[in-house]
Amino acid sequence: QQWQDSSTTTRLDNAPPTEESDNTNLYTIIPYMINVVPQVLLPAMTPTLVERLGHMDAAVRKATCRMWGRISHDQAAVWRAWWGRAGDADAQVRQCVVEQAIKLLHKKKQLENIERHLSAVVAKDPARKVRQTALEGICKVLRKTSVPEAIMTPLLEGVARRLKSKDHSEGKEAVLGLAAVYAKHRATEEDAVSWLPTSIFQAVHLRSTLVHVLDHVLEQG
Repeated sequence: QQWQDSSTTTRLDNAPPTEESDNTNLYTIIPYMINVVPQVLLPAMTPTLVERLGHMDAAVRKATCRMWGRISHDQAAVWRAWWGRAGDADAQVRQCVVEQAIKLLHKKKQLENIERHLSAVVAKDPARKVRQTALEGICKVLRKTSVPEAIMTPLLEGVARRLKSKDHSEGKEAVLGLAAVYAKHRATEEDAVSWLPTSIFQAVHLRSTLVHVLDHVLEQG
């Protein structure tokens, strides 16, 4: 989903954020302030945060996405706008959302709907780098920890959709990542991962068959 950007918003500072200034401006301070007194600041700041997540400047959207990913409090309106940036027109904004979402998955915080959003990114995002970040992040987290099956299965299914990627390296990353997750959880989460060996085998066999066919065609030519 491509979001329409709002051209009006309440400013948190006087200039668009930059990578250089991000560590010294309010984008760094605000998460700490909200985490200390969320009951006071969060309701007051919600409208501004939502507006900035839809700001016309991609740098503002990116900085706000990064900032909100550091705030672990329930605020449905902001989370809806934040996840909406997973469909942002700017790949760097989408990348930022994915990076922060992987951290949330690792910390097991704000997990509601995380599997739906991350699996969609790894399966469908048009940018190779964004898909790779999601794929590698999902597999890395699932290799190290367990999450509820209702979350794990959709995430693995999203990664599995890259098994047949036309990009050979991407397909290889999916194979290796899923194989590592299976090795980690086959004894404890059998229901969630039992289908992985078959899917991996089919993808590898298909790719091998295509390579042999291509080699044969080239030899005949």
